[in-house]
Amino acid sequence: IIRRAFCEGRKVIGSTECFRFIEEYEIPVVKTLVARTIGEAAALSSELGYPVVMKALSPLLWHKSKIGGVILGVGSAAEAASSFEELARRVKSHALEFQGVAIQPLLREKWYELFIGSKTDPNFGAVIIFGLGGTAAEIVKDVSIGFPPLNQALARQLIEETSVYRHAQSAGLPLNVKLLEKILVNFSQLILDFPEIAEVDINPLIVSKDGAVTVDARMVLDWDRIMREVAEHQDTTLIASYPQKYVAARMLKNGAEVLLRPIKPEDEQRFNEFLRSLSEESMRFRFFQILKEVSHDLLARYCNLDYSREVTIIAEHQRDSKTIVGAGSIIVESDGMSGEFAVVVGDEWQGIGLGSKLLDHLIMIARDLRLTSIFGYVLSNNYKMLRMCAKMGFNLEPLDEEMVKLSLVLC
Repeated sequence: IIRRAFCEGRKVIGSTECFRFIEEYEIPVVKTLVARTIGEAAALSSELGYPVVMKALSPLLWHKSKIGGVILGVGSAAEAASSFEELARRVKSHALEFQGVAIQPLLREKWYELFIGSKTDPNFGAVIIFGLGGTAAEIVKDVSIGFPPLNQALARQLIEETSVYRHAQSAGLPLNVKLLEKILVNFSQLILDFPEIAEVDINPLIVSKDGAVTVDARMVLDWDRIMREVAEHQDTTLIASYPQKYVAARMLKNGAEVLLRPIKPEDEQRFNEFLRSLSEESMRFRFFQILKEVSHDLLARYCNLDYSREVTIIAEHQRDSKTIVGAGSIIVESDGMSGEFAVVVGDEWQGIGLGSKLLDHLIMIARDLRLTSIFGYVLSNNYKMLRMCAKMGFNLEPLDEEMVKLSLVLC
C-alpha cells in the first residue's frame, strides 16, 4: 500500500486503504464497500442493508464533515443514487477530485467516539495520541500522549488519563479497557514497524457495549524517509523497545530450568509476590533494610523501564507456573560508561547456581550496552555473594565495617 501510494505520487493514504492496513494489526474496522458509479452505489447499499452511511472519497479530502462529505441514514436505492450525486457535487464545488463513495452500515449503538493517532515529532520521534474523537475532537481537546512502544500497562495509563474515561466510569457506561489496551498496543507496533508513516489518524473509533470499530482513518507518508537508504530504517523511538535478545534459558545445578528475561510492566504482581517471599536476611542483603510492604510506586519503578538505560532480569521457573525465583538489574550511570548492578535469589533457590547465572547474564547485557565497567554494593556479611563475585574476577573494596564495593572492568 505504501509503495503504491509513493509510486503514484500520493502522500495521503485514504480510509479504504488504511482499513486494509490496520486490519493486519487486529484493529477492528467497519465493513466498507466502495462505489465508483451511481449504479454501484445503489446496488452495494442494498447488498449491505439499509440504512447505510455514504462518505465521499477524494485524495485531498481530510475532514469530510467540513464540506458535508458524509450522509447518514440512507434508506433506499433511490436515496443511495441521489446521495451519490449530492456528494459528488459537494466535493467538486470545493475543486477536489471526486473518486466515488465509501458505503458503511449505520451503527445504531455507539456509546463513545474515540481518537487514536500518531505524529512524528522532530525531537522525540513518534508520539501516540489517545482521547475523545469524532467532530467533538476539534472543539474539546481531551487527549493523552505517550511514546511507542506501548505495553498493556502504558496503554491503560493513556486511557485512564483522559476525561472521557472518567466520564464513562461515572456514567455507568465504562469503556472496555482491555479491548482498548489491545488496540493501542497493536497500533503502537504498527507505528514501530513503519517509521515511513509520518501521521496516522483513526477517527472515530466507535465504542459500544459489544466492542469497538474504526469507521474512518487516514495516513500521511514521510516521502523523505521513504527515499532514504534502507540502512537508515532504525529505531528512533524515545523509549527503547522490549529487548527480546536478552531472553535466555538456563539449567541449574539441580537440573531445574529457568528462563531469564527482561521484566515487563505486566509482571508487577508476580514480582511483588517474589519480593514478599524473601526472608528478612535476603531482603536486607538486597535492599539494606527490611521492606514489610512494597509500594506500587516502588514496584512500578522496577517494572516500567526504559531498557536503554536500565534492565531488570527476572528468572522464571518454567515448571512452576512461571514463578519468579530470582532477579538482577543493571542501571547505566549518567556517564554512559559504567553501570550499577544488583542480584537477589529466592531463599529456596540459593546454592544451586542461579545467582551466578543472573550475574553472568547482567555482564553480557552490560557489554551489549557498551559499558566499560560495572559495580555494586554488598553488605560485608553477605558471604555467599562476596565469594561468588571474587571467583568471577570482581575487585572487592571494603568501604567501612558494613559495606563492600564490588567492581569489574569489562574491556
